Amino acid sequence: EDHRDEKKAFITIGNRKNIEFSDPLTAFNYFFDDRVMNYCETRMNKKIYKENLEKQKNNKYTTEPEIYLFFGILLSLVSTRPRNFRDCWNKNKITYNNRIAKTLSRKRFCFLHYKFTLLSKKDMKNSLIAKKPKIIKYLLALFRTSFYPGEHMVIDETICAFKGRVLNRTYSPGKPDKFGIKTNSLCDLNPSFLLDLQIVVEQNNLNVMITEMMKFYEEKYHILHMDNFYSSVNLSKNLLRKKIIVMVL
Repeated sequence: EDHRDEKKAFITIGNRKNIEFSDPLTAFNYFFDDRVMNYCETRMNKKIYKENLEKQKNNKYTTEPEIYLFFGILLSLVSTRPRNFRDCWNKNKITYNNRIAKTLSRKRFCFLHYKFTLLSKKDMKNSLIAKKPKIIKYLLALFRTSFYPGEHMVIDETICAFKGRVLNRTYSPGKPDKFGIKTNSLCDLNPSFLLDLQIVVEQNNLNVMITEMMKFYEEKYHILHMDNFYSSVNLSKNLLRKKIIVMVL
């Protein structure tokens, strides 16, 4: 019985109460707060102003309520993953979505989609995406403060779909998104909550990167699952000194 009590204490040590949301809209508003919305509105309107000025156009500026609608459609497209998102507005296609079609016109959504960007020149270095955009750093900080992981965590390679012209855009035939930016993602094993991600560039040192990503979860005896690509004796020893156990899949 004493051994079982110790095991229970071992699993729950260090955990803090996670934020609970009454409905999906409350969760959305927590992460996409006024700061995020104002940032997106400012960035998008700057691009619209620049195009209007250079090409003598009179494109309509966006507003915060319209950006809410835009994000709502984006989330719907992410969950349904149609082959061509434009078919959601086409009544002759099986993927036609009446709710999306009534929310924003296809022309307006495509216009906003083209203007929506999180990258700035400061995030680029020699045509490479060298660091996370400021807004992504802010969102990841919210993720960490709203949820504390359980005993088991996992780090793995992911592809963030991206069609821009950058040198670190890769092709991975085995991933759902074939073309994109390669990242290393740290998640809670269950319920697969994203805690951190790092953009992969050539000079990345995996041991340093993983140690940096795990700095918020030291001294808690978390079990970090990873594949052979990430594992090394030095990394395992270094994390064990910080009371993090490595398990290679």
